[in-house]
Amino acid sequence: MYQKMQDGEDDFTNYNLNFRFLYFFDADDKGISTRVKEINEELKLNDKLSHSEIKEIDSCEWGCYIFHKDKDSGDLEDIILDLMKPNNETIFNNSSSFLTNNPLDEKRCRRFKEKKSIISIAGQLQFSGVNNSVIISKSDYITCTDISDNEQCQEIIKLFQSKNE
Repeated sequence: MYQKMQDGEDDFTNYNLNFRFLYFFDADDKGISTRVKEINEELKLNDKLSHSEIKEIDSCEWGCYIFHKDKDSGDLEDIILDLMKPNNETIFNNSSSFLTNNPLDEKRCRRFKEKKSIISIAGQLQFSGVNNSVIISKSDYITCTDISDNEQCQEIIKLFQSKNE
């Protein structure tokens, strides 16, 4: 198909390219199995994906991970906060209190996400004016040890590793 699109001039079929497609979603209140089912319905692959596993389907590797806190619900921010809070409880409790003590009219906060806001408020103390992804990557709230000791982080890392690692 690629050769037809490029009129045969750009042929990458001689290269041994491998592809791995990974899908990440929050479980939210739907649960892990429902999210995986939704992914499978959307992709319509020859085989079904499973949570936190890599499968070879049609000469490509496919996988998915559903972020969760409890057994079957939650989101990425639950994992991030569990990593950030230890040794920083006061900062994160005060960030949460700030939100509680300064509510906005519901019309003004239609896209309000409490956990994202807590991360943002705490992060602004170290990196003013940056977004949450920068806070997560640059702040000292999460250490390499935190990541290596976290079961969910290790499951995610395995999805990115080659079969030989």
